[in-house]
Amino acid sequence: MTAETKYPTCQDMMDLAYATWQQRPAWTYSEFIDELPPHIRCVALLGNLNYQVENGGFLQWCDNGYVACASDVLRALDWLGGEEAARVRAMVHDVTQAWGEYQDDRRRSGWNGNSDDVDAPDFDAVSYTHLTLPTNREV
Repeated sequence: MTAETKYPTCQDMMDLAYATWQQRPAWTYSEFIDELPPHIRCVALLGNLNYQVENGGFLQWCDNGYVACASDVLRALDWLGGEEAARVRAMVHDVTQAWGEYQDDRRRSGWNGNSDDVDAPDFDAVSYTHLTLPTNREV
């Protein structure tokens, strides 16, 4: 796979990306993302954002570890451009900050993973709608 390789749809790129990850099961999500060519990385990041948030909200996206690549998601949204991407970018930025504060609070409280002493951020108030990714054209 090379950076100049082109794929006609976003789903094709997601399929290729995940086939690559299956060949390297020891990779973390961050390592997987770092190894993808830029155009496939962008689609994988934004596709995963859609899948996770639509299925379980931003809390699921964070809790499942996708937040580890939040800065890459923000760059991908900058690349995508437009009002919709700017709106989602603001949400991701705010959620990422809230999640970081939540993690800091857990560390400060001595959270041991067995109690709910620190409340998770309430992301239910964040109104997320599906981010439209380019389809039927090269990215």
